[in-house]
Amino acid sequence: MSKGLLQQMQQRTAGVAVVPSAVRGPESKGVLPKARAFLTQMNLSAFGTDDRGKFNRELNRQTKALTAALPVKERHFGLARKVLNLFLRECLYNTYLTQEYDLHRAEMHLELPLDSFTAKGVRSRSPEDVVPRWLGVRMLTEEASKAYQARADELAAEEGFARVHLDLYYWTERG
Repeated sequence: MSKGLLQQMQQRTAGVAVVPSAVRGPESKGVLPKARAFLTQMNLSAFGTDDRGKFNRELNRQTKALTAALPVKERHFGLARKVLNLFLRECLYNTYLTQEYDLHRAEMHLELPLDSFTAKGVRSRSPEDVVPRWLGVRMLTEEASKAYQARADELAAEEGFARVHLDLYYWTERG
């Protein structure tokens, strides 16, 4: 497949994954175009690994880079990580991108995109004090994210699939 077509797919996937409701907030002006532009240019091949350590290092590196690319008032770890996780999930769901960049190898490492709905899903299925109280995506710290992802890993394992797919369950529970 041509690199030009793959680039167009990556751009489309960024547009599908990062929608206005994903980045809403009082200071969110400018987030959408900056995030989509960043994701369109991001090298996906670095994520096509079955090595969890390598995957996590790349995820952290790209989270920092995306955070720096966002408008100054929107440079939050939680927002950048959510946007990145939404995008990577949609890339996994795209057959062509998954095949080209071996993203199937990383499926078990992809994170659950965290927002109020997914946080509620994880918290409602967790013993008290396993995950911190949800303060919002812009207030999410790396440490709190790790706690939510670890618990999401356990919950997904009980279901027999990767944690990234829990979003499909928890999104339908919103209400």
